[in-house]
Amino acid sequence: TGPDGALYVGDMYRGIIQHRIFMTSFLRAQVDARGLAAPAGQGRVWRIVKSGEPDEAPDVDLLDVEIKDAVGLLASDNTWLRRTAQRLIIEWFDGEGEVVEALRALAVDGTRPLGAMHAIWTLEGVGFLDERTIQVALVLEDPRVRAAAARASESLLIQEGSELFGFIAAAATYDPAERVRAHALLALGAIPSPSKFDAFVDRLTKSAKSPFERSAVLSGLQYQEASFLKRLAAQPKWSDERVGRKDLLVALAACVGREGIASNVEDVVNLALRAPAAWWSEALLSGLESTRKKGPKGERVPIMLPERPTALAALTARDLGDVAERVAGCCTWPGKEGDVVFEAPRELTAVEQASYARGAEVFTRVCMQCHQPHGGGAPGFAPTLRGTKYVLGDGDRLARILLLGLEGPLEIEGVTWNLQMPKFEGTDQQLADVLTYARRSWGNAADPIEPSIVARIRAQVAQRTKPLHPSEL
Repeated sequence: TGPDGALYVGDMYRGIIQHRIFMTSFLRAQVDARGLAAPAGQGRVWRIVKSGEPDEAPDVDLLDVEIKDAVGLLASDNTWLRRTAQRLIIEWFDGEGEVVEALRALAVDGTRPLGAMHAIWTLEGVGFLDERTIQVALVLEDPRVRAAAARASESLLIQEGSELFGFIAAAATYDPAERVRAHALLALGAIPSPSKFDAFVDRLTKSAKSPFERSAVLSGLQYQEASFLKRLAAQPKWSDERVGRKDLLVALAACVGREGIASNVEDVVNLALRAPAAWWSEALLSGLESTRKKGPKGERVPIMLPERPTALAALTARDLGDVAERVAGCCTWPGKEGDVVFEAPRELTAVEQASYARGAEVFTRVCMQCHQPHGGGAPGFAPTLRGTKYVLGDGDRLARILLLGLEGPLEIEGVTWNLQMPKFEGTDQQLADVLTYARRSWGNAADPIEPSIVARIRAQVAQRTKPLHPSEL
């Protein structure tokens, strides 16, 4: 959006904008046949205005405006002017009292909500946001102003002696607007005081429907999810399954599993065994199980506990049914009977180690942009290479995928991908090197791939021009 209120669009004016590694033979033929690569160097900038509307360019030179007068521009109808005025006030501010007074007056002006929002954040930016301003702004009519006040309050809440907690907790629990509640919960999450847990429990007991509010609570519970789960379990009202509650428990348990603190994991397992309701057990174990890591051959590694769960030991004589079986199936502890021992991967030979090193270079140059340095892929863009059957499984199949490419819906780790993977343009040695690297990185421990395997598969598919379909794997 420009200063005149018009919308500006940068138009590259090209028929196709594509990374070279995705330029398959099919796409290249389309580009050539339809002339999509031209014209080059003729991009344009479009200025879009509402038909019949006059220009709204502000009749003001910001470089000539006094800082105290710039405060009034925070309430302008012109987006560019408001944002630029806010930036300049923060850059120019030198402790002027009249500027602070003007900002505080605008921040609580219910008749100019846009100006109030900008004034709140400008006060926060110059370091003069005060509790009185927050308290008044929290009861103004426009929810955008209340949300700004709630979120900006974080800088004051974390200060010793702050008296804002009750106001923000009330906004988190009772404000009618979801955006206000979510921002208030985010602000509460920043304070170290355990009193925030009571506010979280109050809000989520009232309703856990909102994914934004659930995420806001999660963001303030790092390493404290297990104790928070126990707080929820102690609430009689939490025995009933309601919308959003199971999703919250799954997310909390998953956080505990990912953080990997043994005592917290043990607390969640014991809570699942003594849960106030069956749906609790299902949610907690589902969350934990989703974080189980993979072994070197792609097998799921059990969740390690410091000792046998006390709840399991105490209730051995009782029929715990599926819950006990799931705990025994996904967890392990010292002395557990029938525990799985994972075979350590063999060391690479000198030749294989050299291939691995070359493969790392090929991966960085060709594959890393999509599959990322960590091999975990990118949501909506490229799947993970860590522990999947396609990377760790049959070497012939993997070589065939890279030689031909792959297109069509394919499920990997519970996610369906329907993108086109380009074929690998390189020698037999380069392909073998990069596959060896992928099969021995990020915890993978499958056997290396030799160039002779790639050469044999290349000969088998030499006449084929179409990429593989998942049904052929």
